This record gives sequence, C-alpha cells and structure tokens, in this order.
Amino acid sequence: MGLFKKKKDHSKSLNKMKETLDSVEERQVQLERLINQRNIVIKQLLAFGKRKEAALELSKRKSFEEQLQRVLITKTNLEQQYLSLQNSSNASQVMDAMKMGTESQKKMNKEANVDNVNKVFEQAEEQAEIQKEMDSALSNSFVNESEGVDDLLDELEQLEIETSKSRSQSISSESSQPIQFNLPVHEDNRVPLQSS
Repeated sequence: MGLFKKKKDHSKSLNKMKETLDSVEERQVQLERLINQRNIVIKQLLAFGKRKEAALELSKRKSFEEQLQRVLITKTNLEQQYLSLQNSSNASQVMDAMKMGTESQKKMNKEANVDNVNKVFEQAEEQAEIQKEMDSALSNSFVNESEGVDDLLDELEQLEIETSKSRSQSISSESSQPIQFNLPVHEDNRVPLQSS
C-alpha cells in the first residue's frame, strides 16, 4: 500500500509543478507581448516627435523586460526542479519495485529452502522406485516361470514335428501334380510384364 501512496504523492507533486510551469509560461508570453507593444508605441511616438511620452513608454518597457528576465530565471529553475522530481519519482518507483521483488524472493526462498528441496527430490525418487516395482510386478506372468518355460518348449517341439510332417506330405503330393501359375492375362492372351 505504501508504494501506491508514494506514487500518488509523486504524481500530485509533478502535477502541481506542471501547473506552476504553465502559469509562468503564460506570464512570459504576456510580458513578451507587452514589450512588443511598447516597442511599437515608442516608434510611433518618436515618429510624431513626442519624445517625453516615448521616454515614459521606454521606462515601462524596461520594467517589463526586468520582469521577463525574472520570469525566465524562475521558469528555468522550475523546469530543473520538475526534471529532478521526475527522476526522483522514477528512482523511487524502481527502488520500491526492487524492494518488493527482494521481499517476494526472500519469502519464496524461505518456503523452498534447501532442506525442503532435498526432501521433495527424495520423495520423487522414492515414488519413482515404487512405480518401477509396480510395473515389474504387473509385467510378471501369472504362471510359474520354470513350469511355463518347460511347457512352452515341449509344445514348440511338438509343433515343429507336426509342421515338418505336413510339409513333407505336401511336397510329395504337389510333385505329382503340375505347377499352375495364376497370372493375369489380357484379352489378346498376353501376360503383362511387371515393372519393378
């Protein structure tokens, strides 16, 4: 909450200073206009030979020029102060943001200290080991492996013998019959060549 109050105070000060600068600039424009008017009046009076009145207007012009000089100095000082206040406001905001970031980082580091991090890694490793054991248990066969392997080998041997017998019988019966090829044939009794 302090950050927002400070920012509001800085903004209020900057706004007030900007209003003052605008007011001073208005006064500068007004004085410059009065000085130009006095110059015109002085030239006209001198053209009509009214030297006393021209001297009086010259005196007024000098007074306006002195005021203008003070306004310009004031304006310069205000502009410098305005820029300085802007820089200070920016620096203050940066510092506040850095403080907040540092506090947040401290809080996070306190919650996630080295012991907590190590504990989390240990728990993760433990859970991974448990999962490996479960996967291993689930991948085991329901049958006793030694019995299952012997039975499978016996059955495989029987199948090999049967396959060998049926193949030899098939070959002997096929050798007495002519070999037939089922190739596609065109209408003109030509066999198409296959492209590779």
